[in-house]
Amino acid sequence: MILTSTINKLDVKAFKKIITLIKKSLIKLKDFLIVFLNIKVILLINEMESNIYHMIK
Repeated sequence: MILTSTINKLDVKAFKKIITLIKKSLIKLKDFLIVFLNIKVILLINEMESNIYHMIK
């Protein structure tokens, strides 16, 4: 009985560590996506501006 409870405690600790790692990686992924989307938007705006500039010329 004592052995199984020790294993369960270890499992819970490992599980919590895994969950925190997943949360951290998700936060990093979110930051990466935000940066990536910002870059895409900036590139799109630049492209549109150059297209408008060429139309006006």
